[in-house]
Amino acid sequence: MAFLIRMGRPQDADGIAQTVAEAFYPEFRRLSRDPARLAKALSGMVDPARFAVAEEGETGEIVGAAALSDGAGYAITARRDALARALGAVRGGLSFGVLKRELQRPARFAPGQAQVDFVGVRLRARGRGLARGILAFLLSRGGYARYTLDVMEGNERVLPLYAGLGFREIRREKEKGGWYKGFSFRYVMERPGQETGGGGLP
Repeated sequence: MAFLIRMGRPQDADGIAQTVAEAFYPEFRRLSRDPARLAKALSGMVDPARFAVAEEGETGEIVGAAALSDGAGYAITARRDALARALGAVRGGLSFGVLKRELQRPARFAPGQAQVDFVGVRLRARGRGLARGILAFLLSRGGYARYTLDVMEGNERVLPLYAGLGFREIRREKEKGGWYKGFSFRYVMERPGQETGGGGLP
C-alpha cells in the first residue's frame, strides 16, 4: 500500500479531524463517547495548512497527520460555535474552556519556536512508519530555530520516535488537574531547527 506525504489542503480538514479524533480519542472521550461527533467538532477548528498528512494512494483518504503551531497561530484553535454545533450548546460550552487550554499549548511562543502537535495515524494504517515519515517531512521544511513538543505521562512508547528524530527531554512539567485527566506530568522535549528566510510556515 502506497502513501503520499504532503502538506495539508483546505479540503483535508475532515480527514485530518477524523485522524486526530481517532488517534487522540482516549484524551477526548470525556467530551463525547462518539468519535464521529468529536471529528465533526475538530473539523471546524482545524487549520489544514499547518498539517503534514499521509494520503492513502488507493483511496485518497487521510490516514496520518502531524502539525506545527507557532506564534502566528495554532494547528487547532478551540471555537465555541464549532463545539456547540457538534456537541450541543451545553456540552460544547463546557468543553470550550477545557479544549482551549489543551489545544492551544503553549500559551506563548519564543521567537523562532514551533510546537509539534497532533502526531497521529489511523488504526488501520499503523505499523508502517507513517508517524516518523510525516514528522521527518514536516521538520525537513525548516523555518524555525527550535522545535518543541510534549508527551503525556503514560504515553512513553512514543519517546523513542521523537528521540530518533533528534528531540531530547528538557524537563517534566507538572499537569494542573492531573488527578482528573489521568496523568500527572508531561515530558517536554525539544530539538534545534534551522531557520530559513522569514521563518514559519509558508
